[in-house]
Amino acid sequence: MLVIVFLVMVIPVCCYKENFVNSSQYVPFISSSSLDILTFKDWQTLGVETLAYALSDLLMKPGLENLNSHPLADFLGWSGQLTLFVGLEFDASSMLYQLKNTFNGQTIRLSKATLIALINTLKPNQVILAPTLYDLESIALQLTPDIRQFTLIKKLNNSAITLYQSMHHEQYACAELTLDDLKTLDLKFDYLMSCDPIKQASLGCAYGHTLDDLTNTCFEHMHNLLLQDCTCATCTLHLTQAYFHHLYLHTPLLAKRYLAIHNVHCYQKHLACRSFTSC
Repeated sequence: MLVIVFLVMVIPVCCYKENFVNSSQYVPFISSSSLDILTFKDWQTLGVETLAYALSDLLMKPGLENLNSHPLADFLGWSGQLTLFVGLEFDASSMLYQLKNTFNGQTIRLSKATLIALINTLKPNQVILAPTLYDLESIALQLTPDIRQFTLIKKLNNSAITLYQSMHHEQYACAELTLDDLKTLDLKFDYLMSCDPIKQASLGCAYGHTLDDLTNTCFEHMHNLLLQDCTCATCTLHLTQAYFHHLYLHTPLLAKRYLAIHNVHCYQKHLACRSFTSC
C-alpha cells in the first residue's frame, strides 16, 4: 500500500510579514474552529491588527468564571486590538440576559449590572452593541469611555450587511462578504468583520479568479497554482491545486492552514485596492 506523507513542507509564516496599507481593515471573526487553523502569531504575520469575538461565544467557552477578572487581551495573550460583539437575548420575566450553552445545554444568565461590569473588565478596544440588545442606551452610557462603541446606523437593502458607526464616525461593516461581493460593493467603511476567508479554507476552497472548491475531483490532476503571481506564503511554495486536493483528503488541518493563509492574503490585498484582479 502506498502511503503519502504531506507533512514535509512547513510554511515559514513567522518570517513572512504582510504589510498592507488598507483604506479598510479586515477584522477576522474568531471562533474555536478558526483558532484551530491559524494561531495569533499567524494573524499578526498576515498583517491583521484587530480580532473580533462574540461575547456569547466567550460566555460558553471559556465561561464567565474565567472572564470576569482580567482584560480579554491579557487572557488571550493577544497584543493587537480586540472588538467585542455584544448581542444577548433578554428574559423579561426574570429581567436577565440569557443564552443557552450549546456545549453542555445549560442556560447562562446575567443581570444588566453583571453584563456592564463584564464588558468593562474585558476592556475591548471596540464594542459593537447589537440593535436588539435590551436597554442598549443605558448599557452604552455605563461603559468606560476608552471603549469605542459602535451602534447600528443602517442595514442595507437587499444585502446581509449591517453597518455600525462610532461617535467618531468610524464605520464597521459586519457581513459574510466573498471577494466577488467586495468587487461589486460600493460602500466605504473603516472595518470589515467577516469569517469568509477562514470559512472557505475550512471547506477546502481557495480564492482564485473564481472560488475554487479543491475537494472537487476535477482538481485531482490540475497542476496549476492557486493563483498565478500570488505572493502569499502558501503560493511561494508553488503548491498545485492537485496537491491541495489530495492534502485536504489525507491531512485536512494542514490543507486548511495553507488555504487560510492564501485566502486571508487575498482578502487583505483586495480590501487595500478593491480590485480582484490585483490579488
